[in-house]
Amino acid sequence: MTENELWNYLGKDVLVLKNDGDEVRGFVSSVIPSADNEPEEASLYVDIPYTKRIEEVYISEIKSIEVI
Repeated sequence: MTENELWNYLGKDVLVLKNDGDEVRGFVSSVIPSADNEPEEASLYVDIPYTKRIEEVYISEIKSIEVI
């Protein structure tokens, strides 16, 4: 997965399988480029439905991602 590929998921509902086995389902509300993030690693902000939670998922944590 490259930083540029993350932009394909902006504005979409996704299922992210993380390297540690956790799953994150929700709406990708933001893509944060590595140059604008601390640490310098690109990430997605995933709004979790029916909660007021947003989870930041770093590119290095993503095993797979699919649009649902």
